[in-house]
Amino acid sequence: RPWLASFAALALISAWLTIAEPDRNNIPTARHSRHSMETGIAKLRAVIPPASVFLVERETAQVLQYYLDRQLSSSAPFRIATSKPYQWRDLEQFKGDVAGARRKFALRAEEPLWIVDGGWELTIVSLLRNQTPGLFLPAFHNFDDTLIVFQTPPGV
Repeated sequence: RPWLASFAALALISAWLTIAEPDRNNIPTARHSRHSMETGIAKLRAVIPPASVFLVERETAQVLQYYLDRQLSSSAPFRIATSKPYQWRDLEQFKGDVAGARRKFALRAEEPLWIVDGGWELTIVSLLRNQTPGLFLPAFHNFDDTLIVFQTPPGV
């Protein structure tokens, strides 16, 4: 009875898809859509002036490179400084990356440096707010949890 075995396999697969734990290495389903990223990039372009400097970790750099190259191929893109770590997990590393980006693009302390975090985990805001509860993040925008954008906070 091959049809019975096929039916049992189909029932087992359907049940597994319903009850299985989601893979934590995947971007959550609510944030995993091309439309959300394209909307986030469009909002990013509307909020941040052209030729502004972004500081991103390598994970976000890959995402931005893909989507910005697709949307900005005929116009001047943002200037992007990429940190060494794949994701920010350490606040001291982040502060060093901020200083390095300011040196690289000759930005004075009062000039805006935009932080963009996207991809699998959005970590930098929680790192900053865990160290300084209630920290004000200038020009903070959360684009449907696909991208988080803000200017460097005072003292960073």
